[in-house]
Amino acid sequence: MPISSGSTPSRRKLRAQEDLTRNELISKSDIASAGLAAAKADQASAGAALVNAKASFDRVTQLRDSQVAAAQTYDQAQATFIQAQQQELHAEASVQTAEANVAEATAEHAPIAVLERQIEGLDAQRTAKQAERSQSLVDLAQRQIRTAFPGVIDATFIRPGEFASPGQRLLIYHDPRVVWIDANVKETDIRNVRIGAPASVTVDAYPGEVFQGHVASVGDATSSQFALLPSPNPSGNFTKVTQRLPIKIAVEQRNGLLRPGMMVEASIDVVH
Repeated sequence: MPISSGSTPSRRKLRAQEDLTRNELISKSDIASAGLAAAKADQASAGAALVNAKASFDRVTQLRDSQVAAAQTYDQAQATFIQAQQQELHAEASVQTAEANVAEATAEHAPIAVLERQIEGLDAQRTAKQAERSQSLVDLAQRQIRTAFPGVIDATFIRPGEFASPGQRLLIYHDPRVVWIDANVKETDIRNVRIGAPASVTVDAYPGEVFQGHVASVGDATSSQFALLPSPNPSGNFTKVTQRLPIKIAVEQRNGLLRPGMMVEASIDVVH
């Protein structure tokens, strides 16, 4: 994830600046090292010339003391010796200057370390942004409600943009491929109903059409047991009422014709 701040240089720009600075410093260091090597070579040459000039001057001095050498020869040897001394001092100063240049070139590598720390800072920010993005994706995934199966939404109870609280009813939807009928059978007839028994269904919306199905389940308790308002009998007076048990009939869908809420009539092939 790129850093979006307009005032912060990009990682690519810092890396390019680091490479440019490094190349410049490498070139400068090479030049300084070459200068130091040349200065040391000049110093060695000047040292050798000084040794030769001193030896010649010493010989001429001895000859002059013995009154063998002329004064002009002595003066010339002395001047050559002094000149060699000056050249050796100049060569030594050149070596010191070259060493200072090398030290300066080495010290100038500090900006590279600064740029490297800035790049490391950007990398840390990038890692943090990626972690933040991953957490946001996780949070977004947790805020998505996925249905258990593909279906059709029948009704919604919340508008887009509204906040939903836990347990709140959001919508009603159904699978149009799976259709069934809830029916209630008298307890006096339930003994003849078996799971898997074939059934035929007619729908008021399509006269003359017959849909095939079968008994999918039979309830284990009567419908009165699930009534919101039970009917207790504290007085002891009892009126016998035939109870009904719920059954579920699975119906074969046909071209999406059957829809929830339609009025139907069902006929079950029972066992006598």
